[in-house]
Order: sequence, then C-alpha cells, then structure tokens
Amino acid sequence: MRKVTVKQLADVVGTPVERLLEQMKEAGIEVSGVDQAISDDEKMKLLDFLRHSHGKSNAEEGGRKITLKRKSISELKVRGAGRSKMVNVEVRKKRTYIKRAAPEPAEIPEETVEASEVVAQPEVSETPEPIESVQTPKDVAEAAAEAEAEAEAEAEAEAEAE
Repeated sequence: MRKVTVKQLADVVGTPVERLLEQMKEAGIEVSGVDQAISDDEKMKLLDFLRHSHGKSNAEEGGRKITLKRKSISELKVRGAGRSKMVNVEVRKKRTYIKRAAPEPAEIPEETVEASEVVAQPEVSETPEPIESVQTPKDVAEAAAEAEAEAEAEAEAEAEAE
C-alpha cells in the first residue's frame, strides 16, 4: 500500500492544497498538515464522498448504464431539373440501456420450504390452447436487432471493465 502526502495528492489531482484539506475535513478524514501521509482507504473514502456530493452514486458508476452511439452514412439519389444528384445522408442513433436491480426474493418461512418438497404434477389439458400472437418477419427482425444491440452493449461493458 503506497502512501502519499496531502501535498503530493493535491499536485496529482490538480487542486489547491487548502481546497483538498477542506474536502478531506468534510469527508471526515482527520489530517494534521500537508506533510501527513494518506492511505489508499482514506483516498477511497474521499473519492466516495466527492462522488456523492456531486450527485453520482456508486451504483451508477459500476457499469449499470451503457450508452450506445451509432452513426450510419448512406447515399440518396435526388432528381431535380433533369439531373440526378447523390446526397450523403447521415443517421445518428443513441440508445441508453440501464440495468435494473433485480427484486430481492421475499423470505420464505421454513414451513413452506418443507411443503415444497412434495412434487406437484403438472396439469394436462386435452384441448390445445389458442395462439395469442403470431410473429411477423418485422417482429423477428426487431427482436434480432435488439439482441444484437444487447450483445454489443455487453461487449462494450467487458471492454471497459478491462
């Protein structure tokens, strides 16, 4: 664990020493002077305090939000006054995915756990169930595009994690 002084930390961060001392005091870190060594734990405590005070929570920082930006350029043929002209068309798309927290399962009493050991037989119906919806090729294409976007988002998240 490498320790640095308050003065060195202020130089690295690029902030005045007095301002850094004030922020450390607000974060609850006791500092006696500019030559006192700061541990990594104290630096993380200061960073968490500053993130919280500036409105960014740790949950948002942990890869819970991914923004994809796409740009596609195509050419369009425009006719006018007997001549045709090629025009470049640029389409920009921006989509943000937010990973929502999974709801925590409710606590199951022990009596229910014992009762769940009995295997329940599935109900068998003699009549077939009607089909509620039919997927069109357009629906399939949209679902494939969404799956591709999610795969790209995961790949970007893994790349950022490295």
